[in-house]
Amino acid sequence: MMEIDLQGWLTSVLASWGLVSVADALAHGVMLALLVAAAFLADAVCRCFLLKAVAHLVKRTKATWDDVVFDHKVMVRLSRMVVPVVIYCFVPVVFADTNGSTVDFVRRISFVFIVLAFLAFVHAFLRAVYSVYSDKEAFRDRPLKSLLQTLQVVAWFVGGIIILSELIDKDPVSLLAGLGASAAVLMLIFKDTIMGFVSGVQLSANDMLKVGDWIKVPKYDADGVVTEVTLNTVKVRNWDNTVTTVPPYVLVSDSFQNWNAMRESGGRRIQRAVHIDRTMQKFCTPEMLERFRKISLLKDYIERKEQDLQDYNAAHSIDDTVKVNGRRQTNLGVFRAYLTAYLRSLPYTNQELHNAVDQAVRDERLKTELITNVSHDLKTPITSIITYTDLLSKCPQSDEKAKEYMAVLTEKSTKLARLVEDLIEASKLSSGNITLHPMVLDLGELTAQAIGEYQKEFEENRLQLVLDPDLPRVQAFADGSKTYRVLENLLQNAKKYSAVDSRVYVRVYKQGDFGVFEIKNISAEPLNISPQELTQRFVRGDASRTKEGNGLGLSIAQELCSAQQGKLELLIDGDLFKARGYLPQPKNALPQDTAE
Repeated sequence: MMEIDLQGWLTSVLASWGLVSVADALAHGVMLALLVAAAFLADAVCRCFLLKAVAHLVKRTKATWDDVVFDHKVMVRLSRMVVPVVIYCFVPVVFADTNGSTVDFVRRISFVFIVLAFLAFVHAFLRAVYSVYSDKEAFRDRPLKSLLQTLQVVAWFVGGIIILSELIDKDPVSLLAGLGASAAVLMLIFKDTIMGFVSGVQLSANDMLKVGDWIKVPKYDADGVVTEVTLNTVKVRNWDNTVTTVPPYVLVSDSFQNWNAMRESGGRRIQRAVHIDRTMQKFCTPEMLERFRKISLLKDYIERKEQDLQDYNAAHSIDDTVKVNGRRQTNLGVFRAYLTAYLRSLPYTNQELHNAVDQAVRDERLKTELITNVSHDLKTPITSIITYTDLLSKCPQSDEKAKEYMAVLTEKSTKLARLVEDLIEASKLSSGNITLHPMVLDLGELTAQAIGEYQKEFEENRLQLVLDPDLPRVQAFADGSKTYRVLENLLQNAKKYSAVDSRVYVRVYKQGDFGVFEIKNISAEPLNISPQELTQRFVRGDASRTKEGNGLGLSIAQELCSAQQGKLELLIDGDLFKARGYLPQPKNALPQDTAE
């Protein structure tokens, strides 16, 4: 073979020069130098000719994506594979007559450089593809940066496995199988990477966030525009030009505010309150209307409104000599019309957006009407059922089964009426459609009244109510009916869930600026639930749900206390359950000893 003859010729020449003892070593060295020179020559030819030819062909195409993908930096990283590939292929020829360990060592080192050069090429290629697609409008709201970083991590991880397997002479598949056994450790190492990738997909799929959005994350003091979404961070440039980095999974697990919808709508709704002195409200006199007509923003409104009112009063034959008869303009109505006209006249007001105040009033009216209609439609048939069931039960009945069915019907219809009442009450509290009439209450007297009503039911359930013989006079400033409803719910809760033949303790006392009523009992079943969960709607203390109830009592009691500037506090200590209701005291409350 030609290479072997060349090596022999070099050996004989070196021996003729008197280098017999080192002729073989020098021949191998010269051949290795020639191989390295040939490898770098191939690299130079590739860079000077092949890369320039590819660049020339790319520039002649009409497409723009190939200009980025076949960029000079990408192709240079690909050409770096030439040197190690040439050495890897031809090193067995240079060391053909030596032991295999030297050839094997050189080939392993060359293979490592080949893998590293290929990984560098993949890294650059992926970045080039990312730059192409990130400029496209259809992909701007996609987590391309997170996907890019994920692919890069996977590529370097696989490349590291291949390099390690080559150095220790093991099969890469067996190494991967061994790593599978330590999956828990790998998941711990790559926890942030995995969570970042999954969060990026969720943010994109749910259209929650994209580059360019204005977001606000109070927990991290971030308030500005999203500049970059990566695998491990979301960069937000704040309005003071500082940059805040937020982990992507935080934006999925916690709440944040995205203002992008407001920006895209072309306007921002702003609602402000205008305080009015109600003692200044009055009917408009002819002199006032004449003066208002001189205001350009009110002229058309005054004329149109006056004509409408005159037509209405004339159509209904109303005697307008008495001011309370018919319809008249008021200074408050005119002022409201002026504010509306003034806001609409501003050049920076978006006329296409609904007025925020009108929208809020309309929404509130719809919620009120819905609750009223649903309440009426549900209560009317249930009331009829209860009434006629009661009438039937009073009729002579000879059939015992009929009497039994009538009793069941009475019980279930009463329970259904209670459920409907609770649902309507909960809906009113959620929508804020609740009217309170606070007054000075005597909590001791109100509690005694509620206990008296439920005393018989507690005795039927074999429960003993333990109450201070002389309830202290503790005052509270609250709505009487709503407070009584809270006491009812707490007593019903104690009646349903207390252990048989146990005691239920009721106390009333003052604590700070609050009047407090406390009810504590021993639960019949283990309380494997937190107090916070118990106050959620439709959550009950018995997991089997065998007892009567709908899971709304404690939730309604808590919201009623909160609506009256108080609170409901639940405490669980083993099987001991305590419910404390706090209601604010009036400023001139009677003195009473504070509870320890």
